Amino acid sequence: MSFPKKKIAYISVDYFADVDLPLLPYLGKEFDLTWFLFISNFNRYNLEELKLYAHNNNFKIELFLIGERSLTFKNLKKFLSFGYKLYKVKFDLYYFEFYMALFMYGIIQFISKKKKILALHDVKPHSNHYKKRQHIFQNLLINSFSYFHTFSSQQHIILKEHYAKESFFIPLAKKNSGTSKVIRPSTNEYLRLLFFGGIHSYKRLDLVIKALEKVVQVSEKKLLLTIAGDGPDWENCKSFISNKSLFDIKIGFVPQNEIPDLFMSHHYLVLPYQDVTQSGPLFDAMNYNLPVIASDEKGFAEFITDGKNGFLFKSQSLESLINRINEVSKMKETQYEEILQNLKSHSDSFSAVKISNLYSKMFFDLCESNNGGI
Repeated sequence: MSFPKKKIAYISVDYFADVDLPLLPYLGKEFDLTWFLFISNFNRYNLEELKLYAHNNNFKIELFLIGERSLTFKNLKKFLSFGYKLYKVKFDLYYFEFYMALFMYGIIQFISKKKKILALHDVKPHSNHYKKRQHIFQNLLINSFSYFHTFSSQQHIILKEHYAKESFFIPLAKKNSGTSKVIRPSTNEYLRLLFFGGIHSYKRLDLVIKALEKVVQVSEKKLLLTIAGDGPDWENCKSFISNKSLFDIKIGFVPQNEIPDLFMSHHYLVLPYQDVTQSGPLFDAMNYNLPVIASDEKGFAEFITDGKNGFLFKSQSLESLINRINEVSKMKETQYEEILQNLKSHSDSFSAVKISNLYSKMFFDLCESNNGGI
C-alpha cells in the first residue's frame, strides 16, 4: 500500500537559488514539493528556464517578482497571493529560506511552529551588515520558530549559544552551474587566482590586492588575479591597485552560465573574508575541483584541511596571506595535482545526492512529529 507524498512548501529567494537548484530534483522524488521562489534581481535567472527545470525535475514552481524593495503596496498583493496559496494547499511542512521581509514575517506568524522550519544562512549578520533594527527583527523571527536548519557547525553553535536553540546542521551541497570544456592550464609558468562574488568590506578583497602586489616582487612565477563580481567596496579596493598587469578585472554581475569556465580557468579561489557563516563560492569551487586559499575563520576551517585540500592563512593578516600565495606559487605541478586529488575525494561528501538525503531525513522527521495544522 502506497501513501501520498508529504506536501512541502520550499520558500526561497533568488540569491539562495543556486543553493537550492542541485537539491530540488532529488527532493521532488521524495515529496510533493512546491518551490516558492521570490525574485529580487530580474537579471539573475531566466525565468522560463527555471520553469522548465522544475517541470523536468519532479517539483512545482511558483514565481513572485518583487524586486529589491519588497515593502511596496504592489508587493503586498503578491505576498497576500502567496499566503493564500499556502492556506489553500495546507502543506505538511513549510521550509523558509526567505524571511527577511516584513510581509513574509507577517505570513510566518499564521503558521504553526510545529509545521515550519527556518533555514538560517546567517545566524548573526556579517560585520558590514549589522544594524540594530536588523538584529531586533532577527530576534523576533527566531522566536517565531521551534525548528532550525544551519549550514555550518559554527552557525549551529552560535544559534545554540546566543538563542539557546538547537538546529539541524546540514551543509551546502556542491553548486553545479553547468559543465565546462575548459581544461585547467598548467601551473608551471603562470598562477591564476580568482576572487569571485559580492565585493563587500568583510570579504577583504583589498587584502588580496595588497598581497599580490608584494608577492610579485619576489616570485619567479607570473601571477594574475581575476576579480569577478561587484559590490559596494569595489571603489575602496581598486584604490590599492598600482600594477594593473596583475589583475583581470570583470566588475559586474556574473551570469550563472559563465561560472563553469571561470572556475576551470584558474588554479585557486581566494577567500580572504574576515568573518564567514558559510561560503557559496567555496561550494562552487568544490564542484569544479578548484582549491582555495582562505582565511582561517571557523566557517572555512571546518571544510578545509590546510595543506591537503586547500590552504588557510591567519585571518586579516597581510603577512600570512603573502606567505601563503608565495608558498603555492613555488609548488611543483605534481604537488598541485595531489591537492586536486585530495579535494576531489573530500568534496564527494558534499554531492547533491548525499546532501539531499540529509534534507529528506530532516523533512521526514519533522513531518512525523507534526500533529497541528496551519
